[in-house]
Amino acid sequence: IREVSPEELRESEEMARTKAQTDTLTELPNREAFLNDVQTAVAVFKRQGPPPEGGSKPAILSVDIDRIKTVNEGLGLDGGDQLLLLMAQRLNETIAPEDKLARLSGGEFAILTQVKHDSDEIMDLAALLHDVMAQPLTIEGTEIFPSIIIGISICHDIDQAAESLLSEAQQALHEARKDGEGSTKVYEPGMGIDRSRELEFEAELRRALENYEMEVYYQPIMDLNDGHIAGFESLIRWNHPTRGLLSPSQFVPRAEELNLIKSLGHFALSMTSLQLSQWQSFFMLDRPLFASVNVSTKQLLDNDLINEFAGVMNSVDLAPNSLKLEVTESQLIENQEQAIDVLRKLKELGGGVVLDDFGTGHSSLERLKSFPFDTIKIDKSFVKELSEDNQSLVLVKSTVDLAHNLGMDVVAEGVEDEKVGQVLCDLGCNYAQGYVFGAPMTAMEAQAFIANYWAN
Repeated sequence: IREVSPEELRESEEMARTKAQTDTLTELPNREAFLNDVQTAVAVFKRQGPPPEGGSKPAILSVDIDRIKTVNEGLGLDGGDQLLLLMAQRLNETIAPEDKLARLSGGEFAILTQVKHDSDEIMDLAALLHDVMAQPLTIEGTEIFPSIIIGISICHDIDQAAESLLSEAQQALHEARKDGEGSTKVYEPGMGIDRSRELEFEAELRRALENYEMEVYYQPIMDLNDGHIAGFESLIRWNHPTRGLLSPSQFVPRAEELNLIKSLGHFALSMTSLQLSQWQSFFMLDRPLFASVNVSTKQLLDNDLINEFAGVMNSVDLAPNSLKLEVTESQLIENQEQAIDVLRKLKELGGGVVLDDFGTGHSSLERLKSFPFDTIKIDKSFVKELSEDNQSLVLVKSTVDLAHNLGMDVVAEGVEDEKVGQVLCDLGCNYAQGYVFGAPMTAMEAQAFIANYWAN
């Protein structure tokens, strides 16, 4: 296998970073890139000081395109995409050259600008955006009368985090939606928070583990060489008594704020290890089934994780390196030396270590060399266009070659059709997961899934 040169790797990393920070439809910066710009603007604000003695203050306009759902239903997804592209173009042509525009998700865009005095000047910009964006346009022969809703946040604290400033703009946007199309709201402290509901949700979350409302789901990871089941990624779900099945994004951030994430992580690790041990005893395979569990930053930087993992490994019979812990690149930046030490000790205890979302953070040869990873997961943003985009093909091929040269396996995430799976197989990728193989499923469904592929 030809070795990848440092120059090729640096070029591949730069291509990966650019692609990972670009919205595929509009080719605008995405949320990650936008937050980097906001962070830079806040750093400049901190260095220069507030006006009038210093420079201007960073401000964010969170802009929501109204009627996207109506257009999607009436003209199909292609019509909705055309509307988004035209509105993105209008936004870009209206803002100042030094302002930053990004698409966050769906019909939501964000603008980073600067204000020198108070909110009047940014309200003038909001009024201009309302006027420009409300001009009718024609899509597939149908005249559309678009509108927008705007939420605004202005940075007053030189130590404010980029995420916080964007969150304030989005909270203001949420309040503006209550007034209907064409509305604008500027963030005020306490806006958008239902205190009674927050306290109620916190109490429900604390009781959820005691009431056995949490459940681990398993998404299959397939061996691309022979088409057999190789393992699973375990994903926690909350069977809420009134709101139904909740995904991690709906409760994990709150669990982290309340310091409940360690309890959730322990539950996921314990349940996964017990289930994996049972499957390995039921299904004798040449290469034992594996399962990977996501680890939060608070868990990773907590010394209790090592004792917890040792207890799990002593309580169940598992094949070496089959119980894997997944961490993302962004988690490794905060305290790299401590993270390296923790992961090495986990490896010594017989665990596997997976680098998740590879390519979306600050990938480097040094980090891959320093950390004891045995598996790399290629982020779905590089996988979904693999059969049509030559750049994605080059990036994935480089990653697969690099991983294999370093003695690591590769898992591709987000595989949605068999054609992409075949391309990945041809590139030498070891494993893949995605809805073409199976959605996250209960333990009973996963066992039937294993039996089907084991028998065949």
